[in-house]
Amino acid sequence: MSTPLHEAHPSSPGRRLPDTQQGMRRRNLARVMHTVSAEGPLSRAAVASRIGLTRAAVSTLVDELIRSGLLEELGPERPGRVGRPGSALAVSGRGPAGIGAEIGVDHLAVYAVDLRGDVRARAVRHGTNRGRPPQPVLGELTALIRQVVAEAEREGLWPAGLAVAVPGLVARDARTVVRAPNLDWQDVDLGPHLPDGLPLTVDNEAN
Repeated sequence: MSTPLHEAHPSSPGRRLPDTQQGMRRRNLARVMHTVSAEGPLSRAAVASRIGLTRAAVSTLVDELIRSGLLEELGPERPGRVGRPGSALAVSGRGPAGIGAEIGVDHLAVYAVDLRGDVRARAVRHGTNRGRPPQPVLGELTALIRQVVAEAEREGLWPAGLAVAVPGLVARDARTVVRAPNLDWQDVDLGPHLPDGLPLTVDNEAN
């Protein structure tokens, strides 16, 4: 088994809330994130207006998202607005990033993508994988993953999960390649061959 790649990002400690209250809080955090992602930069007041919560409630949610590295403040909103300008909020360019990997017939590729959808690091290895045993291919993929994660961390990002695309049928466990004819692989569990410490999802490349 591989050594851990990255420790889970620490979550903020706090009093455990009842399930209903916790669920509502999570939904409201998601609503704030979605609104800023889709329409930002926005002030706290603008977010509150769009999702129908009080400014005080939104401010509390925003502060939590900023502490978690999901949102950032850009400074005062652009001029031309009536009233005292508020700080504009945007999706953070630092914090969590998704790691995406592709096992192709003639290449391996790994990318780090931030919350804005920008590719912040990448590594590609060209060369045939057709008919090669899974272990050496996955060993090379692991090296590329570590390279991309290291580069992403230098950019102030931390890996939140790993998704691997393969040219074949994937089992319901979302980690086992049932059959990949173009690679000549069958019943290959990718999990033990890839770095520990990241939630893993394996899927067909068409998805």
